[in-house]
Amino acid sequence: MQGRNSRCVAVSRGGPTPGALVARLLAIVFVAVAVSSADPAIVAAQSVWSAAASLSPSREMPSPPGIAVDGRGDEIVTWIDDAGRPMARSRASGGGFGRPVVLGPGAALRAAPRVAFDRSGNATVVWLARPGASGAANEVEASYRRRGGRFAAPTRIFGDAGGAELDSPGLGVARDGRVSAFWIAGHVVDVATRAPGKAWSRATPIANPVADDPSLPSYAVAANGDAVAVWSNDDGLYAAIRRGNRRFGAGALLAPAQSGQGGVAIDPHGDAITVWSHCDPAELCQPSSMSIMYATRAPGALSFSAPQTVTPSTGAPSVTMNDRGDATVVWTQPFGDLMAAERPAGGSFGAIETLAPHPVSAPAACYDGRGVVYLARLGATAAGDFAEEASILTPGAGLDGTQILAVAPAPESAFAPSIACSASGGAIAWTIGVTGVSGAQVQEAHVN
Repeated sequence: MQGRNSRCVAVSRGGPTPGALVARLLAIVFVAVAVSSADPAIVAAQSVWSAAASLSPSREMPSPPGIAVDGRGDEIVTWIDDAGRPMARSRASGGGFGRPVVLGPGAALRAAPRVAFDRSGNATVVWLARPGASGAANEVEASYRRRGGRFAAPTRIFGDAGGAELDSPGLGVARDGRVSAFWIAGHVVDVATRAPGKAWSRATPIANPVADDPSLPSYAVAANGDAVAVWSNDDGLYAAIRRGNRRFGAGALLAPAQSGQGGVAIDPHGDAITVWSHCDPAELCQPSSMSIMYATRAPGALSFSAPQTVTPSTGAPSVTMNDRGDATVVWTQPFGDLMAAERPAGGSFGAIETLAPHPVSAPAACYDGRGVVYLARLGATAAGDFAEEASILTPGAGLDGTQILAVAPAPESAFAPSIACSASGGAIAWTIGVTGVSGAQVQEAHVN
């Protein structure tokens, strides 16, 4: 800043010629552009995961936590405590975590609360609850927090007096701040929305063409408001699409039976991709008959493309997509290696890459705003203990090292981590059984 101010003073005194001024300004712009569009390989090489931070006592519910990071690098981690209460803890970029916050009095059900930021840094958390005695109505509750403020008292956005089975909550936020909350309720996937400053809408079921209970759902919301929900029924994999603020269309069969859901990703314009594992029942699902498949959805389209093959391999895949529509799929081969494949926007998947040996769990992955992919997975040490592992992947250049962030010595347990990315970094959170069967502790590490 001092150099720029002195140049301005010199100009006011008639120092540099107009041509020299233009050259200097162009040089400054060139340097700024070069810095803002740094080579992802350089970013990856300079990025280091923080030491693991313990966010809770050693007695929490053993389930994967929720996590979100906003564009400034601010972070929120959510989990269920030993009393079944939904909890949250937040951290400003570059700072430490504040005190844990109890989000609501009701006993949370199954999955940890899900959390998401809007573009302004306001946060929404949604969770499943049974507020009364056993057998009382199951509910979906939500809490909202303005940037820098406190979480409001919870709002009930869905209740079922019949005690319908609720499961698998999810959240997504569009560019205009409209929040979409998802969950399974009996035989359908439900969705409710909330516009900024408004109340939550009534829950609307996404039509499920069969009477099966959906399982293994994934949800994604684009900046333009388009959204995708993908789930498994007994007879195959189904997908439903929403354009903008309209209603979801009915679920449509995407792949037949013996297809295991692997995830969905969407870019700001509504380009979407979903991946899954598939086997041929005619060959009794022998490993030689297994494949990792994908289908894509173009902006404005009401359906996905026909399925295509990523690789004739087996494993549990995960997918992430950047703002340009480039996609990276990662998976683990049973008793094998961590693998990856990359697809440029509108193109096809390239060569298969072997990233690392012998992970235990399927990896979780996300792109940051600089073209770097962050990976988290449950691995194992040479002694056979569980280990929470994190890596940074440069598309086309492989992993830039792997860090072991935490180890659970046998017989303690650990759970697959959750991951989230921002414009300039990423963060992961996990639960690890530091006291054996009596409970687990929530931990976190980040890059920014």
